[in-house]
Amino acid sequence: VNLLHQPSVQAVVINYRDITHRKKAEQALKTANRQLNARLAQIEQLQSELREQALRDPLTRLFNRRYLSETMERELKLAKREKKPVSVIVMDIDRFKKINDKHGHRVGDEFLTEISKMLQSHARGSDIICRYGGEEFLIVMPGANARTARKRAEQLRVHCETMRISHNGKDLKVTLSFGVATYPTHGTEGEEIVIKADKALYKSKRNGRNCVTVWEQRRR
Repeated sequence: VNLLHQPSVQAVVINYRDITHRKKAEQALKTANRQLNARLAQIEQLQSELREQALRDPLTRLFNRRYLSETMERELKLAKREKKPVSVIVMDIDRFKKINDKHGHRVGDEFLTEISKMLQSHARGSDIICRYGGEEFLIVMPGANARTARKRAEQLRVHCETMRISHNGKDLKVTLSFGVATYPTHGTEGEEIVIKADKALYKSKRNGRNCVTVWEQRRR
């Protein structure tokens, strides 16, 4: 409001201060904060990628045994609270050494990759698929009993039988042998369940390969 025409106004006093440096400092601080936040986001992304690499097999991109050991006990604790089963399927490529020896490791790696894709394409969202060893794979199935796991293993066995890889004008194929064990029917600890599934797998090997075996407790 202009009061200069008022008789009581004898003078006008203006106070001002140059805040250019302060504004520049505030802008520089904002820029530095943006750069710092961007750098922190890059570091977090890098840490996430490094952890992902540490937990996955580089060839198949499936989880590795380290991830399995971290996850198995967690899944069993959850199963105990919810009183639900957890099944483990262990599978092995039959006569895989002969494939590598006859056709080369490149063909062997291609079979490993294709089988990994097949397992992922037929998995539930809750399933945990791991590369358990050189030619061994493992699936943890939360909430699945032995009957359900056996049915899944049989489906995977059939899918593998139909899979072909072309090499030097020939269509090559492999088969899988399976072992199944279930919490709490066959044990109460994660390592125990995996060991029994592995033993069931080798029973499949002894029974002629390309079949599914569910762990059975030996009667005394």
